[in-house]
Amino acid sequence: MRKKIISVGAIGAVALVGIAPAASAASFTPSPGPSKAGNAHGCVIPVEIAHRFGVPPLPPLQLEPQTPVENSMSGLALAKAEKAPLVETDIVISKDGVPYIMHDRTLFRTVFIEGPHADTMGTIDVGDLNWNTDTTIEGVAYPPVKNLKLYNNSESIPTLDDVTTFVKDNDMLLVAEYKDKEDPTNYGIYYDSLAASGAKFFVSGFSRPLMAWANAKSDSGFKGLMWFDIGYGLAPAGVPANAFAGVNQLGALGPNPLFVNQMRSAGKFVNFWYNAGAFAPDTVDNPTYWTAAAKAGATWISTDYPARFASWAKTTSFCKTTPKPVVSKPQTLRVTVKTAVKRSKNKTYVLVAKTPKTNANQAVTIKSSKSKVGKVTIKGGKVSLKSNGKKGTIKLTFSAKAKTGFKALTKAFTVKVK
Repeated sequence: MRKKIISVGAIGAVALVGIAPAASAASFTPSPGPSKAGNAHGCVIPVEIAHRFGVPPLPPLQLEPQTPVENSMSGLALAKAEKAPLVETDIVISKDGVPYIMHDRTLFRTVFIEGPHADTMGTIDVGDLNWNTDTTIEGVAYPPVKNLKLYNNSESIPTLDDVTTFVKDNDMLLVAEYKDKEDPTNYGIYYDSLAASGAKFFVSGFSRPLMAWANAKSDSGFKGLMWFDIGYGLAPAGVPANAFAGVNQLGALGPNPLFVNQMRSAGKFVNFWYNAGAFAPDTVDNPTYWTAAAKAGATWISTDYPARFASWAKTTSFCKTTPKPVVSKPQTLRVTVKTAVKRSKNKTYVLVAKTPKTNANQAVTIKSSKSKVGKVTIKGGKVSLKSNGKKGTIKLTFSAKAKTGFKALTKAFTVKVK
Protein backbone atom coordinates (compact mmCIF):
# COMPACT_ATOMS: atom_id res chain seq x y z
CA MET A 1 0.00 0.00 0.00
CA ARG A 2 1.33 3.39 -0.95
CA LYS A 3 1.27 6.16 1.62
CA LYS A 4 1.69 9.87 1.00
CA ILE A 5 2.60 12.85 3.11
CA ILE A 6 2.35 16.54 2.29
CA SER A 7 5.61 18.09 1.22
CA VAL A 8 5.73 21.73 2.20
CA GLY A 9 7.64 23.88 -0.28
CA ALA A 10 7.89 27.44 -1.51
CA ILE A 11 4.69 28.64 -3.08
CA GLY A 12 4.99 31.51 -5.53
CA ALA A 13 6.77 32.43 -8.70
CA VAL A 14 10.46 32.03 -8.23
CA ALA A 15 12.70 34.24 -10.27
CA LEU A 16 16.14 32.83 -10.63
CA VAL A 17 18.47 35.38 -11.94
CA GLY A 18 21.20 34.19 -13.87
CA ILE A 19 23.86 32.07 -15.19
CA ALA A 20 27.41 33.33 -15.19
CA PRO A 21 30.76 31.90 -16.15
CA ALA A 22 33.29 31.15 -13.45
CA ALA A 23 36.70 32.72 -13.74
CA SER A 24 38.02 29.44 -15.18
CA ALA A 25 35.45 29.50 -17.97
CA ALA A 26 35.42 33.12 -19.04
CA SER A 27 34.67 32.13 -22.62
CA PHE A 28 31.35 30.55 -21.65
CA THR A 29 28.37 32.46 -23.05
CA PRO A 30 24.82 31.71 -21.90
CA SER A 31 23.14 30.49 -25.04
CA PRO A 32 20.72 30.80 -26.63
CA GLY A 33 19.64 34.31 -25.71
CA PRO A 34 16.33 36.14 -26.03
CA SER A 35 15.16 36.40 -29.62
CA LYS A 36 12.31 37.74 -31.71
CA ALA A 37 12.97 35.29 -34.54
CA GLY A 38 10.11 32.93 -33.74
CA ASN A 39 7.50 35.53 -32.81
CA ALA A 40 4.87 36.54 -35.35
CA HIS A 41 5.00 40.18 -34.21
CA GLY A 42 8.74 40.64 -33.74
CA CYS A 43 8.54 40.60 -29.92
CA VAL A 44 11.73 39.58 -28.08
CA ILE A 45 10.97 36.36 -26.20
CA PRO A 46 13.00 35.13 -23.20
CA VAL A 47 14.50 31.67 -23.55
CA GLU A 48 12.50 28.82 -22.05
CA ILE A 49 13.83 26.48 -19.38
CA ALA A 50 11.71 23.36 -18.87
CA HIS A 51 11.45 23.23 -15.06
CA ARG A 52 11.54 19.67 -13.65
CA PHE A 53 11.74 18.69 -17.33
CA GLY A 54 8.62 20.74 -18.03
CA VAL A 55 6.17 18.63 -16.01
CA PRO A 56 3.95 20.28 -13.37
CA PRO A 57 4.76 19.13 -9.82
CA LEU A 58 2.84 16.18 -8.49
CA PRO A 59 0.26 17.41 -5.94
CA PRO A 60 0.48 16.00 -2.40
CA LEU A 61 -2.01 13.20 -1.76
CA GLN A 62 -2.33 12.51 -5.49
CA LEU A 63 -4.59 9.48 -5.79
CA GLU A 64 -4.09 8.59 -9.45
CA PRO A 65 -0.79 8.00 -11.27
CA GLN A 66 0.41 10.84 -13.45
CA THR A 67 2.21 10.34 -16.77
CA PRO A 68 4.71 11.72 -17.30
CA VAL A 69 5.74 12.54 -13.77
CA GLU A 70 8.08 15.40 -12.86
CA ASN A 71 11.81 14.74 -13.18
CA SER A 72 11.29 11.52 -15.13
CA MET A 73 12.97 10.33 -18.31
CA SER A 74 9.60 10.37 -20.09
CA GLY A 75 9.28 14.01 -19.01
CA LEU A 76 12.75 14.72 -20.38
CA ALA A 77 11.84 13.08 -23.68
CA LEU A 78 8.71 15.22 -23.83
CA ALA A 79 10.78 18.37 -23.23
CA LYS A 80 12.95 17.37 -26.17
CA ALA A 81 9.87 16.77 -28.34
CA GLU A 82 8.59 20.20 -27.35
CA LYS A 83 11.99 21.66 -28.33
CA ALA A 84 12.83 23.13 -24.95
CA PRO A 85 16.40 24.46 -25.36
CA LEU A 86 17.21 24.18 -21.64
CA VAL A 87 15.95 21.68 -19.08
CA GLU A 88 16.14 21.91 -15.28
CA THR A 89 16.21 19.08 -12.78
CA ASP A 90 17.06 18.38 -9.11
CA ILE A 91 19.95 16.24 -7.88
CA VAL A 92 20.40 14.49 -4.52
CA ILE A 93 23.14 12.10 -3.40
CA SER A 94 22.35 8.65 -1.99
CA LYS A 95 24.06 7.26 1.10
CA ASP A 96 26.26 5.09 -1.12
CA GLY A 97 27.30 8.08 -3.26
CA VAL A 98 25.06 7.88 -6.32
CA PRO A 99 23.65 11.19 -7.65
CA TYR A 100 20.05 10.76 -8.74
CA ILE A 101 17.05 12.87 -9.66
CA MET A 102 14.69 13.86 -6.83
CA HIS A 103 13.19 17.20 -5.85
CA ASP A 104 12.16 16.49 -2.25
CA ARG A 105 14.21 15.27 0.67
CA THR A 106 11.84 12.32 1.04
CA LEU A 107 10.38 9.87 -1.48
CA PHE A 108 6.72 9.98 -0.47
CA ARG A 109 5.36 12.55 -2.90
CA THR A 110 6.68 11.16 -6.18
CA VAL A 111 7.64 7.50 -5.58
CA PHE A 112 5.68 4.26 -5.12
CA ILE A 113 6.67 2.64 -1.85
CA GLU A 114 5.16 -0.74 -1.05
CA GLY A 115 5.55 -3.20 1.76
CA PRO A 116 5.20 -3.29 5.55
CA HIS A 117 7.56 -0.37 6.11
CA ALA A 118 6.30 1.97 3.34
CA ASP A 119 5.20 4.65 5.81
CA THR A 120 8.61 4.81 7.46
CA MET A 121 10.69 4.65 4.28
CA GLY A 122 8.76 7.55 2.82
CA THR A 123 9.85 9.81 5.67
CA ILE A 124 13.56 8.94 5.67
CA ASP A 125 15.91 11.57 4.26
CA VAL A 126 17.04 10.57 0.77
CA GLY A 127 20.66 11.01 1.81
CA ASP A 128 20.26 8.21 4.36
CA LEU A 129 19.08 5.62 1.79
CA ASN A 130 21.32 3.51 -0.43
CA TRP A 131 20.85 3.47 -4.18
CA ASN A 132 22.39 0.08 -4.93
CA THR A 133 21.82 -1.98 -1.80
CA ASP A 134 19.40 -2.38 1.08
CA THR A 135 19.61 0.22 3.84
CA THR A 136 19.28 -1.02 7.40
CA ILE A 137 18.03 1.55 9.89
CA GLU A 138 17.12 0.55 13.45
CA GLY A 139 16.96 -3.10 12.43
CA VAL A 140 14.69 -2.51 9.44
CA ALA A 141 16.02 -3.27 5.93
CA TYR A 142 14.73 -0.89 3.25
CA PRO A 143 15.08 -1.78 -0.45
CA PRO A 144 17.55 -0.03 -2.77
CA VAL A 145 16.19 3.23 -4.17
CA LYS A 146 17.07 2.04 -7.69
CA ASN A 147 14.39 -0.67 -7.36
CA LEU A 148 11.57 1.80 -6.69
CA LYS A 149 9.23 3.24 -9.29
CA LEU A 150 8.09 6.80 -9.85
CA TYR A 151 4.46 7.63 -9.36
CA ASN A 152 3.44 6.60 -12.84
CA ASN A 153 4.08 3.00 -11.77
CA SER A 154 6.32 2.28 -14.72
CA GLU A 155 9.57 4.24 -14.63
CA SER A 156 12.59 3.92 -12.43
CA ILE A 157 14.00 6.98 -10.71
CA PRO A 158 16.62 8.45 -13.09
CA THR A 159 20.25 8.80 -12.10
CA LEU A 160 22.18 11.93 -12.99
CA ASP A 161 24.13 9.79 -15.48
CA ASP A 162 20.86 8.82 -17.20
CA VAL A 163 19.98 12.49 -17.62
CA THR A 164 23.37 13.77 -18.76
CA THR A 165 23.62 10.99 -21.34
CA PHE A 166 20.26 12.02 -22.81
CA VAL A 167 21.15 15.72 -22.67
CA LYS A 168 24.47 15.16 -24.41
CA ASP A 169 23.04 12.85 -27.08
CA ASN A 170 20.31 15.38 -27.90
CA ASP A 171 22.47 18.52 -27.71
CA MET A 172 20.42 20.06 -24.91
CA LEU A 173 21.58 22.22 -22.02
CA LEU A 174 21.07 21.11 -18.40
CA VAL A 175 20.36 23.32 -15.41
CA ALA A 176 21.48 20.90 -12.69
CA GLU A 177 20.08 22.11 -9.39
CA TYR A 178 21.91 20.73 -6.37
CA LYS A 179 19.42 19.72 -3.68
CA ASP A 180 21.66 18.01 -1.17
CA LYS A 181 23.54 18.76 2.03
CA GLU A 182 26.20 21.44 2.43
CA ASP A 183 28.99 18.88 2.15
CA PRO A 184 32.06 19.27 -0.08
CA THR A 185 32.16 15.50 -0.55
CA ASN A 186 28.68 15.57 -2.03
CA TYR A 187 29.52 18.70 -4.04
CA GLY A 188 32.33 16.69 -5.61
CA ILE A 189 30.14 13.69 -6.42
CA TYR A 190 27.56 15.97 -8.01
CA TYR A 191 30.08 18.04 -9.95
CA ASP A 192 32.34 15.21 -11.09
CA SER A 193 29.37 13.33 -12.52
CA LEU A 194 28.38 16.41 -14.52
CA ALA A 195 31.90 17.20 -15.70
CA ALA A 196 32.66 13.62 -16.74
CA SER A 197 29.48 13.34 -18.81
CA GLY A 198 30.47 15.69 -21.61
CA ALA A 199 27.03 17.30 -21.41
CA LYS A 200 26.51 21.06 -21.40
CA PHE A 201 25.44 22.06 -17.89
CA PHE A 202 25.11 24.77 -15.28
CA VAL A 203 26.05 24.26 -11.65
CA SER A 204 23.00 25.66 -9.89
CA GLY A 205 21.27 25.89 -6.55
CA PHE A 206 20.39 28.06 -3.58
CA SER A 207 23.67 27.27 -1.83
CA ARG A 208 26.32 29.96 -1.32
CA PRO A 209 28.87 27.37 -0.15
CA LEU A 210 28.29 25.41 -3.38
CA MET A 211 28.90 28.57 -5.42
CA ALA A 212 32.15 29.25 -3.54
CA TRP A 213 33.23 25.62 -3.93
CA ALA A 214 32.45 25.63 -7.65
CA ASN A 215 34.33 28.89 -8.12
CA ALA A 216 37.47 27.17 -6.89
CA LYS A 217 37.23 24.58 -9.67
CA SER A 218 39.69 25.19 -12.47
CA ASP A 219 39.18 22.23 -14.79
CA SER A 220 37.77 22.73 -18.26
CA GLY A 221 34.58 20.81 -17.51
CA PHE A 222 33.09 23.69 -15.56
CA LYS A 223 30.36 25.50 -17.48
CA GLY A 224 28.70 28.16 -15.37
CA LEU A 225 26.98 29.16 -12.14
CA MET A 226 23.30 29.69 -11.53
CA TRP A 227 22.35 30.90 -8.07
CA PHE A 228 18.88 31.28 -6.54
CA ASP A 229 17.83 33.40 -3.59
CA ILE A 230 14.68 34.82 -2.00
CA GLY A 231 13.40 38.37 -2.20
CA TYR A 232 13.81 41.47 -4.31
CA GLY A 233 16.07 43.05 -1.69
CA LEU A 234 19.04 41.33 -3.29
CA ALA A 235 21.64 43.71 -4.75
CA PRO A 236 24.31 42.82 -7.31
CA ALA A 237 26.99 43.05 -4.60
CA GLY A 238 25.25 40.26 -2.67
CA VAL A 239 25.59 37.76 -5.48
CA PRO A 240 28.29 35.09 -5.11
CA ALA A 241 31.44 35.72 -7.13
CA ASN A 242 31.19 34.89 -10.83
CA ALA A 243 27.52 33.98 -10.54
CA PHE A 244 24.43 35.86 -11.53
CA ALA A 245 21.85 36.74 -8.92
CA GLY A 246 18.69 34.86 -7.99
CA VAL A 247 15.41 35.98 -6.53
CA ASN A 248 12.41 34.07 -5.30
CA GLN A 249 9.59 36.33 -6.38
CA LEU A 250 6.13 35.74 -4.97
CA GLY A 251 3.51 35.65 -7.70
CA ALA A 252 1.56 38.66 -6.40
CA LEU A 253 4.60 40.89 -6.88
CA GLY A 254 5.04 40.18 -10.55
CA PRO A 255 8.31 40.62 -12.46
CA ASN A 256 10.13 43.71 -11.29
CA PRO A 257 11.69 45.79 -14.11
CA LEU A 258 13.70 47.87 -11.62
CA PHE A 259 15.30 44.73 -10.22
CA VAL A 260 16.02 43.44 -13.72
CA ASN A 261 17.58 46.74 -14.75
CA GLN A 262 19.73 46.79 -11.63
CA MET A 263 21.06 43.31 -12.32
CA ARG A 264 21.53 43.91 -16.04
CA SER A 265 23.47 47.11 -15.28
CA ALA A 266 25.81 44.95 -13.22
CA GLY A 267 26.16 42.50 -16.13
CA LYS A 268 23.80 39.89 -14.74
CA PHE A 269 21.18 38.12 -16.81
CA VAL A 270 17.74 37.59 -15.30
CA ASN A 271 15.54 34.52 -15.38
CA PHE A 272 12.08 34.34 -13.84
CA TRP A 273 11.31 30.91 -12.48
CA TYR A 274 7.58 30.39 -12.12
CA ASN A 275 6.73 27.72 -9.61
CA ALA A 276 3.55 28.02 -7.58
CA GLY A 277 4.22 24.67 -5.97
CA ALA A 278 2.20 21.49 -6.03
CA PHE A 279 -0.88 23.22 -4.67
CA ALA A 280 -1.54 25.61 -7.55
CA PRO A 281 1.05 25.04 -10.29
CA ASP A 282 -0.31 27.35 -12.98
CA THR A 283 -1.54 30.35 -10.97
CA VAL A 284 1.53 32.33 -11.98
CA ASP A 285 3.09 30.04 -14.62
CA ASN A 286 0.96 31.44 -17.42
CA PRO A 287 0.95 33.96 -20.32
CA THR A 288 0.09 36.90 -18.06
CA TYR A 289 3.27 36.49 -16.02
CA TRP A 290 5.40 35.40 -18.99
CA THR A 291 4.41 38.62 -20.72
CA ALA A 292 5.29 40.65 -17.64
CA ALA A 293 8.67 38.93 -17.43
CA ALA A 294 9.38 39.58 -21.11
CA LYS A 295 8.43 43.24 -20.74
CA ALA A 296 10.68 43.51 -17.68
CA GLY A 297 13.67 42.35 -19.75
CA ALA A 298 14.11 38.76 -18.56
CA THR A 299 16.66 36.59 -20.32
CA TRP A 300 15.06 33.27 -19.38
CA ILE A 301 11.73 31.97 -18.12
CA SER A 302 11.52 28.61 -16.36
CA THR A 303 8.16 26.94 -16.79
CA ASP A 304 6.35 23.70 -16.07
CA TYR A 305 4.37 24.12 -19.31
CA PRO A 306 6.75 24.10 -22.31
CA ALA A 307 4.03 23.49 -24.92
CA ARG A 308 1.90 26.38 -23.63
CA PHE A 309 4.98 28.58 -23.44
CA ALA A 310 5.95 27.75 -27.02
CA SER A 311 2.46 28.65 -28.24
CA TRP A 312 2.55 31.95 -26.33
CA ALA A 313 6.07 32.70 -27.59
CA LYS A 314 4.95 32.37 -31.21
CA THR A 315 1.81 34.47 -31.00
CA THR A 316 2.14 37.04 -28.21
CA SER A 317 2.01 40.64 -29.39
CA PHE A 318 2.95 42.37 -26.13
CA CYS A 319 5.58 44.48 -27.92
CA LYS A 320 2.97 46.05 -30.17
CA THR A 321 1.24 49.10 -28.74
CA THR A 322 -2.46 49.24 -29.43
CA PRO A 323 -3.21 52.46 -31.32
CA LYS A 324 -5.56 54.78 -29.57
CA PRO A 325 -8.96 55.00 -31.19
CA VAL A 326 -9.23 57.98 -33.53
CA VAL A 327 -11.78 60.50 -32.39
CA SER A 328 -13.26 62.14 -35.49
CA LYS A 329 -14.27 65.77 -35.24
CA PRO A 330 -16.76 67.45 -37.53
CA GLN A 331 -15.39 69.47 -40.41
CA THR A 332 -16.55 73.06 -40.59
CA LEU A 333 -17.07 74.95 -43.86
CA ARG A 334 -15.46 78.31 -44.41
CA VAL A 335 -17.49 80.01 -47.15
CA THR A 336 -19.57 83.11 -47.77
CA VAL A 337 -22.76 82.56 -49.81
CA LYS A 338 -25.05 85.31 -51.13
CA THR A 339 -28.40 83.73 -50.30
CA ALA A 340 -30.75 86.41 -51.72
CA VAL A 341 -30.69 88.42 -54.98
CA LYS A 342 -33.24 90.51 -56.95
CA ARG A 343 -34.16 89.13 -60.32
CA SER A 344 -32.97 91.08 -63.33
CA LYS A 345 -32.90 89.45 -66.74
CA ASN A 346 -29.42 88.79 -68.12
CA LYS A 347 -27.76 90.15 -65.00
CA THR A 348 -24.97 88.00 -63.49
CA TYR A 349 -24.72 87.60 -59.72
CA VAL A 350 -21.69 86.22 -57.85
CA LEU A 351 -23.09 83.85 -55.23
CA VAL A 352 -19.71 82.50 -53.94
CA ALA A 353 -16.74 84.77 -54.53
CA LYS A 354 -13.92 82.76 -52.91
CA THR A 355 -13.02 79.09 -53.06
CA PRO A 356 -14.48 77.36 -49.96
CA LYS A 357 -12.23 75.66 -47.39
CA THR A 358 -12.71 73.43 -44.35
CA ASN A 359 -10.95 73.38 -40.98
CA ALA A 360 -9.35 70.08 -42.09
CA ASN A 361 -7.98 71.75 -45.23
CA GLN A 362 -9.96 69.36 -47.42
CA ALA A 363 -11.03 70.11 -50.99
CA VAL A 364 -14.68 71.17 -51.27
CA THR A 365 -17.02 70.02 -54.02
CA ILE A 366 -19.96 72.27 -54.98
CA LYS A 367 -23.13 71.13 -56.70
CA SER A 368 -26.19 73.09 -57.76
CA SER A 369 -29.79 71.97 -58.04
CA LYS A 370 -31.58 72.31 -61.37
CA SER A 371 -32.19 76.00 -61.90
CA LYS A 372 -35.40 77.70 -63.15
CA VAL A 373 -34.11 81.18 -62.42
CA GLY A 374 -31.13 81.28 -64.77
CA LYS A 375 -27.78 79.68 -65.59
CA VAL A 376 -25.55 78.61 -62.68
CA THR A 377 -21.79 78.46 -63.33
CA ILE A 378 -19.38 76.72 -60.94
CA LYS A 379 -15.72 77.32 -61.75
CA GLY A 380 -12.64 77.08 -59.53
CA GLY A 381 -14.70 77.11 -56.37
CA LYS A 382 -16.63 80.23 -57.42
CA VAL A 383 -20.36 80.24 -58.17
CA SER A 384 -22.29 82.71 -60.34
CA LEU A 385 -25.88 83.05 -61.58
CA LYS A 386 -27.03 84.70 -64.83
CA SER A 387 -30.64 85.63 -64.18
CA ASN A 388 -33.44 84.94 -66.67
CA GLY A 389 -35.74 87.36 -64.86
CA LYS A 390 -37.81 84.68 -63.12
CA LYS A 391 -38.37 84.22 -59.39
CA GLY A 392 -37.41 81.02 -57.56
CA THR A 393 -34.66 79.27 -55.58
CA ILE A 394 -31.38 77.48 -56.12
CA LYS A 395 -29.89 74.86 -53.75
CA LEU A 396 -26.09 74.85 -53.47
CA THR A 397 -24.56 71.80 -51.76
CA PHE A 398 -20.99 71.82 -50.44
CA SER A 399 -19.22 68.53 -49.54
CA ALA A 400 -15.77 67.40 -48.36
CA LYS A 401 -14.45 63.86 -47.87
CA ALA A 402 -13.50 62.49 -44.45
CA LYS A 403 -9.92 62.81 -43.26
CA THR A 404 -8.06 61.20 -40.36
CA GLY A 405 -9.51 62.80 -37.28
CA PHE A 406 -12.33 64.50 -39.18
CA LYS A 407 -15.73 63.40 -40.38
CA ALA A 408 -17.06 63.94 -43.89
CA LEU A 409 -18.87 67.23 -44.52
CA THR A 410 -22.10 68.04 -46.32
CA LYS A 411 -23.75 71.43 -46.06
CA ALA A 412 -26.45 73.06 -48.22
CA PHE A 413 -27.53 76.68 -48.79
CA THR A 414 -30.70 77.93 -50.45
CA VAL A 415 -30.38 81.03 -52.66
CA LYS A 416 -33.62 82.99 -53.16
CA VAL A 417 -34.16 84.97 -56.35
CA LYS A 418 -36.91 87.50 -55.65
